[in-house]
Amino acid sequence: MHLPQINSVMISAYRSVMFYIGQRELEMQYKMNRVVAQCRQKCESMQEKFTEKLEQLHTAYQKIAKRCQMMEQEIHSLSKDKQELEEKFSEKSRSVNILFKAFIRFIRLCCESGSSNKHQ
Repeated sequence: MHLPQINSVMISAYRSVMFYIGQRELEMQYKMNRVVAQCRQKCESMQEKFTEKLEQLHTAYQKIAKRCQMMEQEIHSLSKDKQELEEKFSEKSRSVNILFKAFIRFIRLCCESGSSNKHQ
């Protein structure tokens, strides 16, 4: 073989190897792109689920916060009612006590006037 023929065989072999390497790189790039697309799709799906759960949690939190606020208002209202009832009870107790003392005085007066009538 002559030197030019060896050179052309070597150039041809080199080009074949470079073409093969290029094809392998394209294949690897294609596989990587597929893996990246699958990962991206999975991440988007997980993000949608996470967002949905977060919205559900937020809605539940808002309901509980509203319920707590209503219960606080109810407790405040009940405390006011209790205080009013205690004041009314105290007032009624004073009235009953005054009436009871007046009744006792009346009974004593009746007893005293009855016993003074007997002595006359």
